[in-house]
Amino acid sequence: MALSNTLTNNINFLQPSQFRVIVNRTRFGNFEFFAQTFNHPSVSVNPTPVPYSRISNLALPGDTISFEELSFDVIVDEDISAYVEMFQWMKQGVERNIQRNTTTDLGSEYTHEADITVNILSSHNNTTKTFKYANCIPTSLGVLSMASTTSDTQVITFPVTFRTNYFEIS
Repeated sequence: MALSNTLTNNINFLQPSQFRVIVNRTRFGNFEFFAQTFNHPSVSVNPTPVPYSRISNLALPGDTISFEELSFDVIVDEDISAYVEMFQWMKQGVERNIQRNTTTDLGSEYTHEADITVNILSSHNNTTKTFKYANCIPTSLGVLSMASTTSDTQVITFPVTFRTNYFEIS
């Protein structure tokens, strides 16, 4: 991929509500539908310090890219469907790891990893960029906060985070 140094002609600003999540519609349809926000992971490269005469260290470009966690806030419906999907995904991944050392198998069709695609949409709901996160594994399922003392109607959400091996932007 070549680096571009040209100024963009598109002066429309990205709207934070313009995205669509795609995972695996047959297994995670509720997660796809109810994903309310997503936070693209930060990326870092640690520089390699190299000793140099009369200078403590020079920082050269590093050789390893690190990705933080990908996170979503998901709206909770009355049946708690998306939460149950994420909990089952995490639970099946743990059960799969436990069963590796036994003769019982969950089946070859099951994998605890999934690719997550987030399409960034324009103001006309056309895909402008696609973020594809590879081999995602859910690592954290956040709290469901409910309170009987709340007087106004609020939408309940829960956070879910994933580890990813890498991502591509196209």
